[in-house]
Amino acid sequence: MNRRLNILAVNLNSEASVRRGIKYIMRVLTRRFSVNMSERHFARVNQRDIIQADAIILGPQGTPFDAYGTRYSTLLQVISETKNRPTLGICGGCQAMVIANDGRIGPLSGGHATHTYTGLEKHSGWRTIRSIKEDPLLPNGTTASVHVSHVEATTKLPSQYEHIATSDYCDIQMIRDRNRPHWGVQFHPEYGRDGFILLERFMRAVRTL
Repeated sequence: MNRRLNILAVNLNSEASVRRGIKYIMRVLTRRFSVNMSERHFARVNQRDIIQADAIILGPQGTPFDAYGTRYSTLLQVISETKNRPTLGICGGCQAMVIANDGRIGPLSGGHATHTYTGLEKHSGWRTIRSIKEDPLLPNGTTASVHVSHVEATTKLPSQYEHIATSDYCDIQMIRDRNRPHWGVQFHPEYGRDGFILLERFMRAVRTL
């Protein structure tokens, strides 16, 4: 019988008290996959947390990263320290992976997100993504139905990542590290439909590593 996986969910919000997004992810993973979940705010993650985890989920955030002040460097450090564990970055988690590796993000509507998303267009709801490269986490076929909720997205992909999936409104919807079991998705697989298939396949991949 497979043992229960230990999953570390990292809250990427600027303030530790903002937990709605990461709590929902944890609830879905616990109910669907019977895993042991632990949560840490990124400013409180230590090496022991990472070493004890079978996999890491980098959760969403609701504030532009340039509003993090002195905690910004801590965020980037924590992202870099996950390199030895299977990792899935969700929405803001994907964006954090990109900027921690010298990539760039920006509002889908253009311009800059300076300390607030107010006045910037937000895309939300169900969207269709298309695979442009085969990946073990993607549902079978070339398209998938997933839920999105974001203002920004990747504008420059670091060289260490492969571009896996796209959509009509957002070019980079899914990425994968070329050398490590690290994936980033701009969408929210925890909301269901084909997203549940992706989460199931991520858990399966973790068990085989």
